[in-house]
Amino acid sequence: MIMSRFSSLTAVGFFFFLTACAQQVTEDQEPIKIGGAFALSDFGAEWGEAELNGATLAIEEQNARGGIRGRKVELVAEDTATNALKTVTATRKLIDIDQVEVMVGPTWFDSFAGPAPIADQEEVVMLTPSAAITAVQGDNPHPYVFSTWFRSDEESREIARYLAKIGQKRIAFFFGLDPFWDDVSAKAREEAQKLGVEIVKDITVQGNDSDFRTMLTQLKKIEPDVILFGFNNKKQFAAFLKQRAEIYPNSPLFTTEYIEEFLDNPDYAPLLAPMWYIAPKVEESAFTKKYRDRFGKDPVFSASNSYDATNMILEAFKLGKTTGPAIREFLAENMFETVTFGKLKFDEIGGVKGGAFIIKEVK
Repeated sequence: MIMSRFSSLTAVGFFFFLTACAQQVTEDQEPIKIGGAFALSDFGAEWGEAELNGATLAIEEQNARGGIRGRKVELVAEDTATNALKTVTATRKLIDIDQVEVMVGPTWFDSFAGPAPIADQEEVVMLTPSAAITAVQGDNPHPYVFSTWFRSDEESREIARYLAKIGQKRIAFFFGLDPFWDDVSAKAREEAQKLGVEIVKDITVQGNDSDFRTMLTQLKKIEPDVILFGFNNKKQFAAFLKQRAEIYPNSPLFTTEYIEEFLDNPDYAPLLAPMWYIAPKVEESAFTKKYRDRFGKDPVFSASNSYDATNMILEAFKLGKTTGPAIREFLAENMFETVTFGKLKFDEIGGVKGGAFIIKEVK
């Protein structure tokens, strides 16, 4: 009887052992998740699609090499819809439902920075490929937020330098109310003052404003050399261009690379000239060819930045850094090889240095 009871206990113990082993094997075979918070609709859709493609390419390459220690990597993507509320909703879903420890994005995190405190609270890393880190961090740094986008503070200063160089000494600002454009105007103004460039008018419009006729009439009277403008709202963007074409059609405009999204759009093309814009200088590279071969088109905007961000996360995974705190520490302390900047290390606010800018004319 004693032997019978012993055998039963042994069998039960062996059963639980096998169950635990099976559970462990199942967990080891499950894919490792990376979240993706991309603007796949509305104003920033071309940026979001480029970022989704860049991240997808990096993950496909890693999986083709056998994944991470035999486990596949899975990108769980959510659409932020170029919207502040939906950006929070998308990131919350990735954290609460999908339980990711790290995500690429959100797209335009400088404009839709609502999830930044969530990143710190939940200890989830957010590595955005299309946001000015100075605008995201602001006065309250977020240690779990990093950006692989070009330094827009330097880009803004370059705008002022260029305009001073070509003799455009009277600038008008015309921006939508937005953290990114606030950052651009502040840095451009700071540099302009050093160079003797005058800001003759500084206009900031609320998010629901769309009648700019009075403001444009005022600008026509003072005749600035150039209007530096920007919006992250499609309704305002369209209204500004149309009303400017009616009221002050020959006024020179200047903006940033986001205008490239509209250059081939027949609805906007007649409204854009005369216009110049600044953009990151992008060289033809092996990444360009890989992207073109995979997606049938050239990479635009933040595609390479997203590819770099994803590869950094994959490097962390390869070293067993799979929790938010471990990934954050890995990103903060290491040097990375990137297709966008070459070798880089994140600075004290989670941004990158490097990259050149060029001025383009809309024709």
